[in-house]
Amino acid sequence: MSIFGSTLDELQQLCADEGLPRYVARQLCDWMYQKRATSFEQMTNLSLAVRARLAAMESIEPNYPIDCQVSRDGTKKYLFEEQVVAPDGTSSTQYVEAVYIPAGNATASPHHGNSLHLASIDHSTPDRATLCVSCQAGCRMNCSFCVTGRGGYHGNLTTRQILNQIFAIPESQQLTNIVYMGMGRTHGQLRQRVTLHTCTYRGVGAGLEPAAHHRLVGRRHPTPASFHRGEPLPCRGEPP
Repeated sequence: MSIFGSTLDELQQLCADEGLPRYVARQLCDWMYQKRATSFEQMTNLSLAVRARLAAMESIEPNYPIDCQVSRDGTKKYLFEEQVVAPDGTSSTQYVEAVYIPAGNATASPHHGNSLHLASIDHSTPDRATLCVSCQAGCRMNCSFCVTGRGGYHGNLTTRQILNQIFAIPESQQLTNIVYMGMGRTHGQLRQRVTLHTCTYRGVGAGLEPAAHHRLVGRRHPTPASFHRGEPLPCRGEPP
């Protein structure tokens, strides 16, 4: 089990359940999301006893990408292996991608239909660095122009699995933009996105530096009323 991807409130509840001081939750947030610790041994302001206790029941080690393809323009497509839970509750090994787009390049992987909108981000500034993350394994939409949907839908990624794409790549601390336009339909992952913002933004729960200054969410023909109510939207393969 990993506590990486947990909000301050969730960590405070964990500390309460385990009989640990409440302030330990804020220290954990600081070490995981700001100092980017990958083990409890690095958390030197926690007592040895607390570190040993946490290490025995939790993990914060990143799930690093298993492959990386690099294009001539410097764009990098990272491949992650994850255990994904399907709607019927079964778990299976699935592969998801995140695409790193350096300054001067507004073109993303052609495999993701949502990524066609990345040109709306200005990459002309030399220090711009964008990461396009996935929120699902596969996709229900089955759009004719998108390779992702052809393989079917296998389940939602957890907050940890989405956040891991941001923190586990070598360019993590260079990022200025994060776009939720990779594999999957992002408007079906509202709860996960809210949790991601809570984990990575200053002033929202944990007092952390932002992992990126700008964020863009892709949507596939949602109606504003349904989107803001959080209701599922009809799409190919789903009843209206």
